[in-house]
Amino acid sequence: QAALALAAVREREGRLFIVGSGGGAGHASHATCDFRKMCDIEAYAPYDNISELTARANAEGWDVTIANWLAVSKLTARDGLLVFSVGGGSLEKNISMNLVNAMKLAKDKGATIVAVVGKDGGYAATAADVAIVIPNVSPEHVTPLTEGFQAVVWHFLVSHPALQVNSGKWESVSVETVGLLLAARCAFQLAEAELICRRITKALADLLCPPPSISICMCLFTSLGVMTM
Repeated sequence: QAALALAAVREREGRLFIVGSGGGAGHASHATCDFRKMCDIEAYAPYDNISELTARANAEGWDVTIANWLAVSKLTARDGLLVFSVGGGSLEKNISMNLVNAMKLAKDKGATIVAVVGKDGGYAATAADVAIVIPNVSPEHVTPLTEGFQAVVWHFLVSHPALQVNSGKWESVSVETVGLLLAARCAFQLAEAELICRRITKALADLLCPPPSISICMCLFTSLGVMTM
């Protein structure tokens, strides 16, 4: 569902804004790269612009840093908002209001919201059109498990058949090409080894045999397998 929702954003020529705080901001930056490069989606990570972030936080307050950024970008119903958050934010507890206000604006504009979170009781899980909730298998490790698997989830998303347009570097290298590269490398190494053997044989001949007998010694070493022709 998440892949199809994001593919629909691309089909209607919308933009994808990817947001999060802390580790989520890191995911947003990396994911923006992959959605652009692998999926041909016009994606942006608002918090990548540290100058605007700090200016807005200083002048307008942290809680509206993303919402005001999106307002200037003229967020529309064609666009999408991808949210990475552990708890998903909370209106009642005043938690992660920067994300909550961004999602509120997205809902008001009719933009598609996809969230990858670690709790099903936060604002994101209820406000998103599609919410992926990382299973809470260890209450003591909610944050590291959520942030760790968020990376897995969005990597799977950019690799989903409904989204992926361009292959990654290593996936684009065919088995045949890899085989040719390995064969070329082996041939080079064999040629290099043969040259080394020739030099060693010549050095041994110079050391052990008087000059008139060098050719005889070379033949001897060759017959003994020291030199590879």
